[in-house]
Order: sequence, then structure tokens, then C-alpha cells
Amino acid sequence: MVKFDPRVKLFIIIALLVIIFVKTNLLFQSIILLLFVLFLIVSKYLNRVIDSVRLFLVFIPLTLTIHVIFTSLNFSIGGVRFTFSYEGLLVSIMFTIRLLNLFLVSGFAFNWINGIELIDSVYSILCPLKKLKFPVDDLFMIIFIGIRFFPIVKREVKDIDQSYRNFFNVDRNSTVIGRIKEFKNILSPLMVYILKKADTLSLSMYIRGYGKGKRTYYKRLKFVLKDWILFLLITSFAITIIYV
Repeated sequence: MVKFDPRVKLFIIIALLVIIFVKTNLLFQSIILLLFVLFLIVSKYLNRVIDSVRLFLVFIPLTLTIHVIFTSLNFSIGGVRFTFSYEGLLVSIMFTIRLLNLFLVSGFAFNWINGIELIDSVYSILCPLKKLKFPVDDLFMIIFIGIRFFPIVKREVKDIDQSYRNFFNVDRNSTVIGRIKEFKNILSPLMVYILKKADTLSLSMYIRGYGKGKRTYYKRLKFVLKDWILFLLITSFAITIIYV
């Protein structure tokens, strides 16, 4: 894909989410889903997006079932009365497709914008708040530490889990209760590792003299012609869709 300024990417994602939230039309949500899936296929992002949201896809049939029960069906427990609402079914399908659209756009955002780009773009947008004495630098240092710290913890969870299985010769349990019990077994060494890693991180920040100095960018952000063109196109499209 063509490389754009991270701020334009962030604006596109926000615009898509706003459009999906605002428009409550089944036909519109279906068209958005079709076009977005075609875009993911053409851009070769589909597999990565599906992998990112795979765990959340279980909510799609669950959402449809709940909406059908509470909006499409009208029944009484004592007298076996059963009525079906076609309009309620359409509303249920619309909400389900909208939830799927939100999942796909969010998964695409996580694969299209990496953590450093996201931090730099949001930091650039919020920089004017420094004039109001808002601690932008301190806030984004905390966010940056979190973005760097949690992947390390996730990798350590996998290593501890693999070591536990190899040492005790246990197979992975596929049930939810079994997963919880397995995680309980590796919780103690994981907490020891997290506390040790946090102490090392705080010590390194102290040694490097971390203070309230000006934060620098990891990558200089600059709008070029293609960014302005895409920004104007998306703005015009979003305004047209929302207000027409």
C-alpha cells in the first residue's frame, strides 16, 4: 500500500468508525462491509485482520441471537404465544453487521498503524495543549512504556507456559476452565518477572535522567501532497455520508 502520514491514517480510521456508528441503515452497513472486505482482499490485509479479531468473532452470532430474541420475537412464557417481527429481524442483522464492521476496521487499524506511528501522530495532535500546561510529554512517556512493556510480558507468558508444559509433560486444555487453571499455575513466576522487569525499567529511567524535557519524535511527521489529497477526499466523503 501507499505510505501515508500516520495522522492521515488515524483520521481515516476515526472517520470510518464515526460513519459506521452514525449510519444505522442495513443496506449502508452491508455495502460498507462488502467494500471493506474487497479492499482488504486487494490490499492483502485480510488474513492479518482476521487473525487480529479472531477471538472477537464469537460475539457476532451471540449478538445476532440476543438481538433476535429481544427485538424480533414476542412471546409469553405462560400462554405459548409466539410472534415474529420482520422489522426486528432487519434491525438485528444491521446491528450484527455494524459490530462486524467495527471489528474489521479496528483490526485493520492495528495492522496498518504501528504503535510508534500512533504515539507520534497523537502526540503531534495534542502538542498545542502544552500551552495550557497539560503534561503531554509525561503522558506519552507512560503510554510508550506500556506499548513496549506489554509485548515483552506477552512473550514471557508464552515462554513460561511452554516451559511449564515441557517440564510437567502436560497438554494444552481447550476448555475455558482448564485455561484459567493453567494460567493460575504460571501466575506466580509471571508476577515475579513483571516486578523484576518494572524495577529494571524504573532504574534505567533514573540512570538516564528522565525528566520533563521535551520529547522528540521517532520519525519526523510531515504532510505531503498525497496526504492532503487523501485527507480532503476522506473529509468530503465522511461529511457527505453523514449529512446526506
